[in-house]
Amino acid sequence: MSKRDEDAMKHPALNLMGCLFATAIVWHAHSTFGAAPPATMHVEPQENGKLVYLPVAPETDTNSVTSLVGLWIVITNTSLSDDIVLTSIQLSFSVTSSDGGSGEGFGFIPNLMVAPGASGEWILDEDQAIQLPYPPPDTVLVQCTFEGYDTSLVQELELAPYLAPTPSGSYLWPGQRDDLAEGSRVWVNPASHNGGYQFFGHDLRVEGWISETGKYARHKYGTDGSKNTDDFGFGIPVHAMADGVVVKAESDWIENPAPGKYAIQPRGSWSATSISDASATYLDENLVATAVAYPEGYWRIHLWSIDGDGKSITPGPSTLGGFGNQVQIARLSNEKLVTAARMASGDVQLATWNTTGPAITQLSTGVLPPLEELSLESLTDTQFATASTAPGGAVKLDVWEESGAGLSNLDSVVTAQPATSLALVRLSSGRLTLARRDPMGWLRVTVWDYTDANGLQQGGENTAFNISRVDAARSTSTSLITAVRTDGGRLQILRWSVSEAGDSIVPVAASNPDDKIADLLGVASVPHGRSRGLALTCSLTADDELKLHYWELNDDKTVYRESGERLVGAGNQADLTNFNPALSRMFGVYRDGAGKLQLRTWRIANSGGGNNLVIVHGDCVIDYAHFREGTIDPALVPGTSVKAGQQLAEMGNSGNSTGPHLHIHAQKVRDGFSVNDIIALEAANNRDYRGAYRPLPFSCARVWNLAQVNAQDSLVGSTLLDRMGVYFAKFAIVPLWSAEAYVDGGSTCPVEVGWQDCESSGHGPYQTVNNALQDDCWGPALLIRAGHYKESILVDRGVVIRAYDGKAVIGQ
Repeated sequence: MSKRDEDAMKHPALNLMGCLFATAIVWHAHSTFGAAPPATMHVEPQENGKLVYLPVAPETDTNSVTSLVGLWIVITNTSLSDDIVLTSIQLSFSVTSSDGGSGEGFGFIPNLMVAPGASGEWILDEDQAIQLPYPPPDTVLVQCTFEGYDTSLVQELELAPYLAPTPSGSYLWPGQRDDLAEGSRVWVNPASHNGGYQFFGHDLRVEGWISETGKYARHKYGTDGSKNTDDFGFGIPVHAMADGVVVKAESDWIENPAPGKYAIQPRGSWSATSISDASATYLDENLVATAVAYPEGYWRIHLWSIDGDGKSITPGPSTLGGFGNQVQIARLSNEKLVTAARMASGDVQLATWNTTGPAITQLSTGVLPPLEELSLESLTDTQFATASTAPGGAVKLDVWEESGAGLSNLDSVVTAQPATSLALVRLSSGRLTLARRDPMGWLRVTVWDYTDANGLQQGGENTAFNISRVDAARSTSTSLITAVRTDGGRLQILRWSVSEAGDSIVPVAASNPDDKIADLLGVASVPHGRSRGLALTCSLTADDELKLHYWELNDDKTVYRESGERLVGAGNQADLTNFNPALSRMFGVYRDGAGKLQLRTWRIANSGGGNNLVIVHGDCVIDYAHFREGTIDPALVPGTSVKAGQQLAEMGNSGNSTGPHLHIHAQKVRDGFSVNDIIALEAANNRDYRGAYRPLPFSCARVWNLAQVNAQDSLVGSTLLDRMGVYFAKFAIVPLWSAEAYVDGGSTCPVEVGWQDCESSGHGPYQTVNNALQDDCWGPALLIRAGHYKESILVDRGVVIRAYDGKAVIGQ
């Protein structure tokens, strides 16, 4: 097999020279023959009307430099009445030559629907990355075809290597040579990054030489990688890659406790008077409602405003709910609530509430007879369901509707078996699941569907092991999370998959039994992160302390692992809700050890860049993320200028990070935004100023395939980065610059002051290589004669001249 055939297998978008398309294109029958689609297209990344690519270092010493092409297409629908669907994208690369040229082509099937008057984006994934020879063909023809139209949108663009917005057209490597123990550590780019707007980005780490194994490794010899300090990269300084201005500095994330473990970070808090019970639900990402019962025998509804990151909890409107000592609350819509309160008589009062306006107003009420167990859940913005058991009785399931005339019971079903510990969960507007402990002590989970025409209909049912208590939360419209206290007193998580028809529910993932707990107090879904099915549980320890556990699925989504924990404090009752799903922000209400009301917000570090800096370099903005807690230079506030090579912070493991590393990616700043504009937008978590991604070309570092390294300090087969990037292989990178350096406008990278002196009869300092040559500058390391040199850098002692072999002298 040829090398190019091997590359084609490794990189799906790579095609053979002269072929038409790497991916099969589906052609549709069109109903508007000859008509042009009502659309415009814009292709990125573009600079000066040319599609820019990234020259990429060769994967091994037997390979050549290649060209990485990204693709970001924006389609704008100019129709005001009809959707359009982008069905295929075809790229044809061509080389101008006397024999008519040759080329290669690629095809993709985006199936992108764009609404009338709207714009939509299609971005190349990392597994679709286009790898071309270097230099690549001269031009590319981009052809976009739409369903129902025979005429395509076509644009031809020249190709050009991307030049960073720096004097040299490249960036410094974000680490310097002196930060690495000489020869024992290297920076590592594991492989291509995720796609989307981070297509050209990197997750960089550091590995060290292990003499006992004769290899580089991520973790120090004799460690198991279970601690951040086991990682060679933890604490390695990170430097600015170019001159720039800080536009965001976020430094209040606590370090993830260990690789693979996420921090559950306290944010806001509120304390109040003694209570007997409490329940919580979210209304929107900035508003939470609680129902709180007090020892005097009454209960109230409270609304709480929460800032976007959960740092502050501010009390809002409140109203007396009625009499009762146990309460539940659920969201019908972002303006309506439903509550259930057990009164002294044992009867349960149901009520719906409107939360708009200056006051909370009651809409309608109803009463249930005395109950042993009750679980309350919404179905739609006007319908909700209850699952209940009367003393010694079976489970009863009811669907209710709130209307202007009051509460109506739409349907009621009594199951054959009694049960305890009920948890009713809505999967969709017409589907519920009921988890409970059956008479044999088993966990039993049942699907129920409701329609106005057919009422309640039982679907699939399944059982698991013996339990003493259960709670449940929605994961997706087809999956359910149950948290249980086993009959052995241990905490365990299960995930269930529900068939589309609802006739089957099966367990698909489970945790190993975890800590022994005195009681299970609640579970909430955490929908954001690397995978679905994430959950937060609250349990009561044997020492009467509340403990949070964060749970995450493994890669094949069959096993839950405990990925974070936090002791909250003494308590005996709690409820959880997710008030900002997009950011994994959680809200909890609980009764502490002194019986007082406590409100808390937490953020789970499975999202975001943790401690991070955003710096504008020229017309690009670069994110530097996941710094070690407490290491960002406190002087780096928004508006502060930084110099190339300036230390910013240290490599860490904060935010959405599974181990110490540095994340970087670049995006173009859209026209019309000043630095002050960007600072204000970043403060408001608004990134509308950001355009398409940009490549990251580097200079002043040596790079080679880590798999080829067979000896410490070996640079055999390495490539000198000169406006090049790394992408397709696991590359080791050694920076060649150090802190004591000066960079002028024509340099490629800084060079250390103090290299061997040039024994010269000239006068210096020299402005160019030619000036030095005219003075016949000699030196022990290199005889300077006419030829190809990498750079000339003016320093305070003269001019540094460095040749391709890395040798250099200083002219005095």
